[in-house]
Amino acid sequence: MLFRRSDFPEEGEIVLCRVESVSKSSVFVSFLEYDGLSGIISISEIAPGRIRTIRNYVKEGMIIVCKVLRAFPERKHFELSLRRVSDKERKNKLEFMKQEQAAEKIVEFIAKKNSLDFNKLYDAITEELFKEYSSLYEAFYDIATTKKEFPLKKIAPEVREQLIKTIHDRIKPKVMDIEGNFFLSSIADNGIELIKKAFKEINGIKTPSDEQITITYAGSGKYRFVISGSDYKKMEEYLAKIINHLEEFSKKHKLEFSVERKE
Repeated sequence: MLFRRSDFPEEGEIVLCRVESVSKSSVFVSFLEYDGLSGIISISEIAPGRIRTIRNYVKEGMIIVCKVLRAFPERKHFELSLRRVSDKERKNKLEFMKQEQAAEKIVEFIAKKNSLDFNKLYDAITEELFKEYSSLYEAFYDIATTKKEFPLKKIAPEVREQLIKTIHDRIKPKVMDIEGNFFLSSIADNGIELIKKAFKEINGIKTPSDEQITITYAGSGKYRFVISGSDYKKMEEYLAKIINHLEEFSKKHKLEFSVERKE
């Protein structure tokens, strides 16, 4: 993976490391995202409980996900932990590495196709994109999903066109869901009609992207909702508009309303 950060890892940061050597009481690692930097993991930070043999947990050459416990940039000394990384943090970091490698494969493909030096092409592309994005995949995903155009002045126009086309071919929007329940009830004689009207008016809420909502009756005034889309921020904004509409409608027509998010 070519992706590199130019500064120093901070305390609390989740980092990718390669195990360089293992002793009886410590593990020495190199940072994959920071050139020339290394860190140390004491035996107490390998795993919970008593550890008899460190090599039962890590071996030379392994790629591991760690958390920075203490950072001393002026001395280039970093103390890390393996056991304090949650499953979610580990999964997210490994997914980041997988995505970044996929983005680099696109650059490699274009470089081979045009008989260009891979590293030089990578540098020409990222020099511009990293002014706005924190990773190559993040930039490529934005290009693929928003049709955003970038000048990419340091590469030839025909290479740029091939790159954009390949990004669109290989990177597809991820479909995500936000789930939960609406609770809506009324003691009015026309309560059912009012509730139907409240949900029907949701169709009139405009969205700038591909967000969609499905609502199904789950009994006893509970309505299960699923919002699907490829942009989580916009999905949250869409849900906020829906909740605001249902709150105002309920207040106006004296309905009982509440919402429950599924984690």
